[in-house]
Amino acid sequence: MKAKEIFSSYSLKYTQKFIGMALMGKNQTMESLDRSLSSFENCKNVEFMVHPGYRTIKHTNESNNLEGCGDPDGPDLFSQSSDREHEMFFLTSDEFKDYLIVHNYELLKFSDLS
Repeated sequence: MKAKEIFSSYSLKYTQKFIGMALMGKNQTMESLDRSLSSFENCKNVEFMVHPGYRTIKHTNESNNLEGCGDPDGPDLFSQSSDREHEMFFLTSDEFKDYLIVHNYELLKFSDLS
């Protein structure tokens, strides 16, 4: 069973298209964004898989390692990744905002989906 069928059976909302690894981390550039979006025709909404944020720093003092994701011994590799900061700066950049305006895209919440 495909994800869309499962989501529909539970009345979950979902986008028409999804862009994952093509826009993750350092792959998140204006060129990759444009290449990904231009491949969709007659598409009203697209979800980007992103994990923006500040990376956590692993401390040499183990008692300070309370930040991060999924590891009781301190921050895991994902939460320490500089890719998170790259995504955050990309998504909040004027260049990204201008791209959305020029191409007539708007940001939506899942609650806005029909």
